[in-house]
Order: sequence, then structure tokens, then C-alpha cells
Amino acid sequence: MDVKFYTVDEAADLLKTKTSTVRTYCREGKIPAIKVGRGYRIAEADLLKWLDKQRDEIPLSLEEEQKVLEAENRYRILFESASDAIAMFDVKGCLLLANPKFREISGYSEEETAGMHFSRFILPEDLPLVVERFMLRVAGEDVQSTYEVRGLHKNGQVVPLEINSSRLLRDGKPVGVHVMIRDVGERKQVDEAIRESQERYRTLFEDSPIALLEGDLSDVKRHMDKLKGKRIKNFREYFEQHPEDVVSCVSLVRFVDANKAALRLFEADSKERFEEEINTVLSSDLYDKLRESLVAFLAENKSEFDTETVIQTLGGEKRYVTLRMSVVPGYEETLSKAVISVIDVTARKEAEEALRKSEENYRSLVDDLDQGVFALDEKGFITFANRALAKIHGFEKPDELIGRNFMDFVPGELMDTFRKNFGEFVGGGGHSHSGEHAVIREDGGRGFLSVRAFPIIKMGRIVGVRGVVRDITERKRMEEEQKGLLNALQASSEGIAILDEDEKFVFMNQAFAKIHGCDPEEFIGKPWQSLYTRDCVEEAEREICQTARSSGRWEGHFRLRRKGGIEKSVNLSTTAVKDGEGKIINFVTITKEISR
Repeated sequence: MDVKFYTVDEAADLLKTKTSTVRTYCREGKIPAIKVGRGYRIAEADLLKWLDKQRDEIPLSLEEEQKVLEAENRYRILFESASDAIAMFDVKGCLLLANPKFREISGYSEEETAGMHFSRFILPEDLPLVVERFMLRVAGEDVQSTYEVRGLHKNGQVVPLEINSSRLLRDGKPVGVHVMIRDVGERKQVDEAIRESQERYRTLFEDSPIALLEGDLSDVKRHMDKLKGKRIKNFREYFEQHPEDVVSCVSLVRFVDANKAALRLFEADSKERFEEEINTVLSSDLYDKLRESLVAFLAENKSEFDTETVIQTLGGEKRYVTLRMSVVPGYEETLSKAVISVIDVTARKEAEEALRKSEENYRSLVDDLDQGVFALDEKGFITFANRALAKIHGFEKPDELIGRNFMDFVPGELMDTFRKNFGEFVGGGGHSHSGEHAVIREDGGRGFLSVRAFPIIKMGRIVGVRGVVRDITERKRMEEEQKGLLNALQASSEGIAILDEDEKFVFMNQAFAKIHGCDPEEFIGKPWQSLYTRDCVEEAEREICQTARSSGRWEGHFRLRRKGGIEKSVNLSTTAVKDGEGKIINFVTITKEISR
């Protein structure tokens, strides 16, 4: 016997009501119906039975029908625009109804999905799990409602899915399964990115050559909030007056982790030992610095703090370190996660101390020199000066020279020349310079310096000048006096010659050269014996030189006999010049011709 079925439109026409009302009743199970595609089919017997049941009931008013229509519209809007896929399957697993999101995830059109079995949407490897859960759900077994599987898109692409299912009942009997499906591909990618990021962080943390600690300061934060509740405004002053509270706060810091470099630095053989003993080796200097960090983090709301301090290893060794503490972004409110980097700068500190002592020794040595030592920057400003340099320039202390420009001590008429020469020196190829220069002292007096200068080169570039100077003012004065004396000697009508301690000519005036018929330049630096014949030399040695050496002077008549046959009678005096210790340093000979 054939069973007659009505469509929703036919049933609405028969019942003299709206199609939407019948559809709602079918969906809610008030009218027994079978879901086919997006519509319903109602058996004639079921419809008649429902009509018999409704005869004694008051029919729906137009207002009630309007409310039903509005509810249906709201449901349809939610169903159609849902961000998750919504689908209904009959007890055999065939699709009865699906929203647009389901078709987007699966890649099939509405016509293609009508009546399609769910196995078409699931990756074969995961299908046994889905079939098991579906059958258990239909049977009403207590099974996990939400689980993840891999879906299969029409184009073959695998789609990570999260499924939440519930059983559909009609008259207490299962008629299918209602399924909420969410594409968790992006979430999976985010989760994977987070996992990879955490792994990279862990790798970077553990393998970092810098000692890293992870700390939890949340208990310290709560303690500080209590202090704030006591209306304490100046935490720096409070901690200075209550150092015991600093110790208390430090004890509340929980060190969550330490990397391998930190364990080596603190000489801890394990993370457990480090966490147990770290608070027992904190130095007093570190407590002072931690006090500042507490003020910075908790009172001034800063998220970073760095300082140099001293720590003590678990083995008792002191280390100089640079400590930097920063709150991990996102944890500023609770301070439950902070990263502390600890860089061992002990070697640098020891080198700095050695350098400081070396500089002190160098300074002491340089200050004891009788020569001036200086350093200039590339613009000519004095950056270093010893005591001798200060004295040369008329200052009491070297510090009075620091910051002055060397051009302040250059005579006005020489400024352009000095400025040009200095620019060429600094911009040149790094050659040294030696010379004698006039200077103006602080009191305005003029002096003379002998200067040796060398470039200071860093990274291949001249960045300054260093050098030594010697005060030659007195020497210059004596040279001027000697020059005047030599001019007087040159003007004398008597022949005058000066010999050094080795009896070599160092000076002869024109009169002396004329008497002897020689060129002064030819004999300067030569022994006097080279000027005379052998017999003349022997006679002079006997009569003149021995007496001058022994008694200091010889005076008398002497007959000169030069090589080449020249003979002359002269009045001659030879005087030995001695230094303070009685050593002969020069001979002065005066000759006057008495015959021609």
C-alpha cells in the first residue's frame, strides 16, 4: 500500500495557514515530518492524526502566527549567518540540512550536499573515529561531545575541524544528529606558531651565552600594594629607613628558571640547587641595587631596570656583573614574569682596575719628568698635561691647562702659520713632528720650547696629538748671547780661535784665518795640528800646549810655520777653559801678527 506525502506548501494549503507556520511546526516536531533536502515531507496519516488532536484546541491567531514567523526568521538569520558550520544528519548519516558555512568548509554546493553521507567530508584515516562517535551518539551513549578530526575539502585539501554533536529526538526516538563544525585551521596555525615560538624562546633561553634568569615578582607586587595601602609615598626613603623590608621583598622573589650560563656563573651544579641557595649569597651591594629596582618597578611603574653590582657565587667567589631586569610584555600588572640578564664583567673590572693603577703609575712617572708631556684632541684642545708642562706655561697645576686650546699660547704673529700646520698635521698621514717654537706664558712672557709631536691614531684615523716639550728658553738666551759674543769676536783685529777639549777647531774669526792664510770652513772640526808643519807642531806641543794644559795659560812670541812654506812671527796666548770640576772643555787662542 502506497503512503501519500504532502509538501509543506500542500500541508499549509490544506490547513489554511502560512507555509512558514507549518515549516516551524515540522522543525519543532509538533507535526510529524521527514526532512528531505531543505524541506519536509508529511505523511497523510500523520497529518490527519495531528488534525484530530488539534480539533479540541484553539487555533492559532494571526498574532500568534506572526510571532511564529518572526521567530522562524530570526532562527533562519542565525542559521544562515553563523560563523560555524551547522548540519543535521539522519540516523544513517545522510545530510538533511546544512548552512552556508558548512558548504564553504566542505567546498560542495547545496545541490551536491543534499542527502550526502558524512563520510564524504571526513579524511579516511579519521573516519573510524567519526563513525564510532556518530553511532554512539545516535544510541544515546555518554560520549565526548566535542572532539577534533581532519575534514576533507572537495578539492582534496585537509581541513582541521572541531566537531560538537548532539542527538535529535522525535517523540522520544532518535531521528538524527545535530552537528556544529568549526574550522580550527587558523587556531591550529596560531597554536603551532605559539609552540614554535615557545620552543625557540626555550632554545634561546637555555643556549644563550648570557646568564638569564626567569623570576616571579608577583608576591613582591602584592607586598608593595599593601605598603601603598599604608599611604607610603616615598618608597626610596622608606626602604632606606627600613632595610629589613628590602630583605623581605627579595626573599619573596621566586626564581622560576635559570639557563646553563647562569648555572655556570653562579657555580650551581643544578637548577634545584640554584633555586634553593640563590638568596643566601646576595651581597650587600646587590641589596642596595635591588632596593632601587623595587622603587623603579613598583613605585615608579617602570618595566626595565639595569645596574652594575657585585654578586657572590655559590662557591663564595665574588663577581662583578651588569644586571638587567625587565618585565615580560603582558605581565606588567602582576609582575609574575620577569627576565633577568646577568653579564659577568669581572674581567673588564679587573682590567679597568689594572689600567687605573697603571695610569696612576704612569701619571706619577710622567709628573716626575722634567720635560712637559701633553695630549691634544683633533681640535687642539689639551686633554692631558703633566706638572712640568704646567710649570713651563706658568701654571701651578696641570688641571689648569685641561680644556685650553694650545693656540692660546701661540704668539699672535705665528697664529696663522700654527693653525695651518696643525690642520695639515691632523689631516696628514701620521708623520711625527720636531721643531722649536716660541710660546706665550700665562704671565704674558715669551719663552721657547723644543717640541716632538706624534699623531694619536684610532681605527685608522688621527684623533689627536701627543708629545713632549722641553723648555729651551735659557738655551735660546745663551745662544743669543753667544751669537753676540761671536759677532764681537769676528769684529776683532786680533786672530781668535776656539778649540774643543779634543783640540779641534770650533771657531776661528776672519783675522785668525787671514793671519794663517786659510778658509775657516775648511778647518772647522779639524785638529789644530792639520794647519802647521811637523816641526812647528812639535815645537808648539813642547812650549805651548804642555804649559797651557798644566798651568792653564801660555803667552809669548812664536814663529808659525804653515804647510806650503808660509812663516810668520806672532804674539800668541793660549788659555785653557775649565768646567766646575776642573776639566778642560775649551782652548782659546789669540794671535797678533808682529812681522810680515
